[in-house]
Amino acid sequence: MKRAEMLMLMLVFVLWHVLPAMADGNVRATMSSSGNLKITGDKRSNQIVVTNNGIGDIRVEGMSGTTVNGGNGGVDFAITTSNTLEGKLDIILKGGDNYVEIRDITVIKKMQLKCGHGDNTIGIFNATLVDDVSLNTGHGNDFIVLAGDTLIAEKLAIKTSGGDDSIEIAECASNYGKTIIKTNSGNDLINLQGYYLGRLALDTGKGIDELYISQYINVNRVKIFLGRDDDKILFASTANLTGTVTINGGKGDNDRIVQDDGLSTDFYLMSKFIENSAVETDADNEPAVITSQMVLDYTARGGDPLDISCPE
Repeated sequence: MKRAEMLMLMLVFVLWHVLPAMADGNVRATMSSSGNLKITGDKRSNQIVVTNNGIGDIRVEGMSGTTVNGGNGGVDFAITTSNTLEGKLDIILKGGDNYVEIRDITVIKKMQLKCGHGDNTIGIFNATLVDDVSLNTGHGNDFIVLAGDTLIAEKLAIKTSGGDDSIEIAECASNYGKTIIKTNSGNDLINLQGYYLGRLALDTGKGIDELYISQYINVNRVKIFLGRDDDKILFASTANLTGTVTINGGKGDNDRIVQDDGLSTDFYLMSKFIENSAVETDADNEPAVITSQMVLDYTARGGDPLDISCPE
């Protein structure tokens, strides 16, 4: 991710801290004897930060009027290993416009985060998540960002409901595990700029959606389902896809696949193919683009043309 883009993402979170909406809810944070941290919120808007407290313990802090265990400020939990939660992390927030930030900690076991209906904002920065990670949001315009030196070692699953959602994954590595991103109805934006070593499955659902992929390393396969309406995929010049990519255009009538020429020669998807690239047809007479590094199978169900273009 370019520095300017990273600064823009960080600015979004700074603005939430400087100009927050009033969040008058209450959350309850408890640590079990086995080291599992559970955070639950009421139906009002809540804003919380889960981080370290500067001396190695885990801190759950309320922001902008949100109270933790009935009190202002935050609650600290003593742990055995500095900045490391040995158990699971469960965060369950109900309705309202919630804000959750997870920063500068390590979680050894599974992490799940659920937010109810409302415009939710979720940010994970400089965190090491050793086991599976699940992020789920209800109806509303949600914003989810994973950035910094965040490492997810197992499966990452992100699922949003209706609304115009944005999912940004910057310098995030998902080692070996599968990455699953599923959005529902709404005009969604998915921007993947991290490094992934496992399989990737994307389902954008209904709506006019946009998907951007760059700096992507894949050793297995990528499956993308665009759903209904007219969608666009942009493969940036820095993208490096070494496996098989299958794209299902769904029922839209004018889906577009665009390759940013740039300065990279990793692969090309454009109206004029060069350097060992060829256009062939698969067994179902659907167009397949063959390059030196990847195979792109494209299936259109709504009469969509295979629009592969190169920006001028």
